[in-house]
Amino acid sequence: MVLEAANPLGAKVGQRVFVTIEETSMLKATFITYIMPLVFAAVGAALGGIVAALLEMSSAAAWQIAGGILAFAAAVAIVYWYDKRISSRAKMLPVITEIIE
Repeated sequence: MVLEAANPLGAKVGQRVFVTIEETSMLKATFITYIMPLVFAAVGAALGGIVAALLEMSSAAAWQIAGGILAFAAAVAIVYWYDKRISSRAKMLPVITEIIE
């Protein structure tokens, strides 16, 4: 596997190493990547239904679908922005903790 990691031990290209990832960073990244878009889609669908009810529209399902899709797209944009923002942060990088060979 090839990945970018902090290299405090001075490992050279081609060496096998152990890496560690901070648990809180991993959980936060997992939540933002997988859970947040689902939550956004559900909230968007609910808001679409509310808007359809307030406007007394007969096609509430279409509004729910549109709200879910728009909210999901917003979540994907946020995930993309977050990924670009944190990719340069050293504390989010895996760290080489041991050189095996």
